[in-house]
Amino acid sequence: GGSLLNLSYGTGRAFIVPSEEINGQWQGAVCELPMPAFATGIMRGRFGSDGALYTCGMFAWAGNATAPGGFHRIRRNDQPANVPLAVHAAKAHLTVSFSDPLDPASVTPEAFHCKVWSLKRTANYGSQHYDEHPLEITAASLGSDARTVTLSIPALAKTHCYELTVKLRAPDYDDGESREDANRAAQRELTARRKRGENLEPVLPQSSRDLSTTFWGQAWNRNLMAYSDYESRMPRGRAYFRSGKVLGMKVAPGLITSVVAGSRVYDVEIRIKPFAEEDWKHLQKCCLGKITDVMDLLVGDLSDDVMREVTDLKTGLFPSNDQIKLGCSCPDWAGMCKHCAATLYAVGSMLDDNPRHLFTLRNVDPQVLIGTSEQLIDALIDTTQSAGDRHAALEGMDLGDIFGIEVNTTAPAKPAAKKAPREKRPSP
Repeated sequence: GGSLLNLSYGTGRAFIVPSEEINGQWQGAVCELPMPAFATGIMRGRFGSDGALYTCGMFAWAGNATAPGGFHRIRRNDQPANVPLAVHAAKAHLTVSFSDPLDPASVTPEAFHCKVWSLKRTANYGSQHYDEHPLEITAASLGSDARTVTLSIPALAKTHCYELTVKLRAPDYDDGESREDANRAAQRELTARRKRGENLEPVLPQSSRDLSTTFWGQAWNRNLMAYSDYESRMPRGRAYFRSGKVLGMKVAPGLITSVVAGSRVYDVEIRIKPFAEEDWKHLQKCCLGKITDVMDLLVGDLSDDVMREVTDLKTGLFPSNDQIKLGCSCPDWAGMCKHCAATLYAVGSMLDDNPRHLFTLRNVDPQVLIGTSEQLIDALIDTTQSAGDRHAALEGMDLGDIFGIEVNTTAPAKPAAKKAPREKRPSP
């Protein structure tokens, strides 16, 4: 058997293409393989004698992967891929067979979303979507192989295109293994790793009621929940975090690592893109003169306008979801698995302990947001101006507000002019 693979020149990604023939007509689906995109477009794939897939790549026109060229090897590993291997459409039903076992509790109608649309063939390149609408999924069942899902879709009919979005989970333990056996195995692994010198202290919430208790910790968590991509994946992560399953957490510039222990022990690595230089300069400009002490900054004692800038979803200190690259050794390839979610909540707890971790993560210095008097003036005056123009600009500033001092603006009284001595006249 096997399935067709599509290697994309335009995106540098690889896709699996399960297909079927119905009355002489081929139809199928496409799903991206769970691995990072390549820096160059990929093409001309060949399997080697070692079982690995080799591809070459280039960039010449169009495309999003713009590296000039490359030679790539795609190897299998021991982690489940959780991709669809077969798709079969029938009247009012759609059956999808996955590569690996699924958690039965996750197979519900709410875990799937299906929409369809039509295309229009014209002389133009491509087509917009016509009559795009969702189809109701009334039932979902998992087969005895724990891999095949059958969906009941009463309105399913012929269409140009459809999209099926799934939010499923892999089981936490292997077939034939009890949860108790898996937990014992996880504890043995943790014991062995501690003996090798790993510091696997748990990260716990500061309060039994709240996940975070300080301004920075709470602001971090609010930022996470502001992104709809994460909304459905965060609750299970909260439960993991509350139960002390996040261990040995470390924060470095652009990097968060942890070990998360459940029925298995998984290693989490979350990378954060560097703070854009233009955003950092904008934040400095907005904060200069408005934060007087580094402790005020670290405890969140900020004015409303500074608070808005610091917590802005696009240009503030907190990373946006497209700046966060999630990585976990677990088989849940959906991106935001519960282990990554738990680790991100644990960051909020670490910020409760020491807000400097946020500045370390974004690789910026909090002291810069306070600045010196010279920096304040330079931010307000164009240093390329002439001395006369710079002096005129300074005259228009409220220096007392800038430096936090009282400035006496009343002009000092001028001393009375001395009268010229009366000229003595000679006596007659």
